[in-house]
Amino acid sequence: MLPLLVFFSSAHAEPSQEPTEESQDETTESTSNDSEEKSETSEGKSSDSEDASNQDTQKQVPQDSTDTGLIQKATPNPESKTETPIPNESPTEEQSKPAAPTEAIESTPSIDLQSAEELDNLTRKQLLWLRPLPERFEQNPYLHVDFTSYCLEWGEFQLGLNTLKAGVLPRTQLGTSIPMWALGLQNVDAKINLFRYGAFDLALDANWLSLPTTDFRMSFLGSGLSTSIRIMEPWTIHLGSQYMSFGAQGLPDLDSINPFILQMSGVDADGYRDELAADNVGFDIQTSLVTLKFATDIRFNRRDSLILQAQGIIWHRIDSSSNLNESQQVPKFLNADEIFALQSEGFSDISKSYVVSLAHQWSWNHSYLRLGFGWSSMNEYAFAPAVIQSIDYAWRFGGKSKNKEGRIRKGWNENRKENDQK
Repeated sequence: MLPLLVFFSSAHAEPSQEPTEESQDETTESTSNDSEEKSETSEGKSSDSEDASNQDTQKQVPQDSTDTGLIQKATPNPESKTETPIPNESPTEEQSKPAAPTEAIESTPSIDLQSAEELDNLTRKQLLWLRPLPERFEQNPYLHVDFTSYCLEWGEFQLGLNTLKAGVLPRTQLGTSIPMWALGLQNVDAKINLFRYGAFDLALDANWLSLPTTDFRMSFLGSGLSTSIRIMEPWTIHLGSQYMSFGAQGLPDLDSINPFILQMSGVDADGYRDELAADNVGFDIQTSLVTLKFATDIRFNRRDSLILQAQGIIWHRIDSSSNLNESQQVPKFLNADEIFALQSEGFSDISKSYVVSLAHQWSWNHSYLRLGFGWSSMNEYAFAPAVIQSIDYAWRFGGKSKNKEGRIRKGWNENRKENDQK
């Protein structure tokens, strides 16, 4: 019985001691791998699996094996390693270093500045050819702001013979007529570009005029919509309609008119008005009108454009009364009593109220000139109404576009001066 116990203890002592050293080595390796990979297996479970694998290996190898057998015992089972692959191994320092861009450096051409030659100065003819003249710029479809749906740019001003306009906000402008102020007529106009989608624009405009006197009250209020459609890059058509309401009551007080203008006219307006007032002459007019406008402009470049305009009254309502026939101071051939005694409402014959004009406009750096001719339905001086829309001169400055053109001209001037100094 005793020899059996000794044999049993000796048989189980050898495999328990030798795998202990191997298990420590394998446990160390598994622990390091577990710490790098952040696996969920613990240290105890990995050591038990390694002991089990080592015991299976020892059962296949006899105890009385030679040194080769001992080496086989110490060698881990390759199948056990393939069963636990190591994913996402961290790259080594050599692998983490980016490759040197040798190919990019070799492909970059080398420039020998020593062999560079200085170019000759530009001739005066070449400088003049490069001069940024307005006719060399591309045409601007948003140039005209009086008969279109377009507005002055924010911070842009336009001072003309008839009006003064300013871009107070993006796509919003305010204006007034200086000659009317000279006559004592307070007036202001406004336009807002409500909508822009590609080549289509829609705008809302309004006008207001008043003569604040005690004996005579006159007011004018108008509002309307206009649209601009760019058919082609150099060609745009404009359509619009406006409702106007005009009222006047009493006898005009000519004292509110600028004395300088009265002196230039050579007419004793004050004396004429006093005679009418002595006869208790007065009138009351209430008028409403709806006008239709059409315009088109063809732009050849930034400077030259051709403008065609037409407008007329399509609906009216007139309610007027007066006692001019009781005065002997009003010439009868003027038919003033009939004019101020009209009662009418309905659609109007546009052939009796039309105004048509054709003009050419030259737009320079900060100014433009519009010259043309036209005709109207008036029996006498039929060309007079067309003068207002076909002849104009204005000075324009400020705004994004004008400032950009100014910087281009300034750069050209600086280059010209540097070229002259060389």
